Amino acid sequence: MIREVMWFIKKVQDAMKQIRLAELKQKIKEGIDSGESTPLNMREIIAKAKQRRQ
Repeated sequence: MIREVMWFIKKVQDAMKQIRLAELKQKIKEGIDSGESTPLNMREIIAKAKQRRQ
C-alpha cells in the first residue's frame, strides 16, 4: 500500500514538473513573440508611478 502511494506521489510530481515546464516554455515564447525590447527609461517610469499615486 505504501509503495503504491509513493508511486502515485512520484507520478503526480512528474506531471506537475511537466506542466510547469510547458508553462515556462509558453511564457518564453510569448516574450520572444512580443517584439524587440526597448531600453528602460527609469525616470519616465518613476514619474508615471508618482502621477498614479496622486
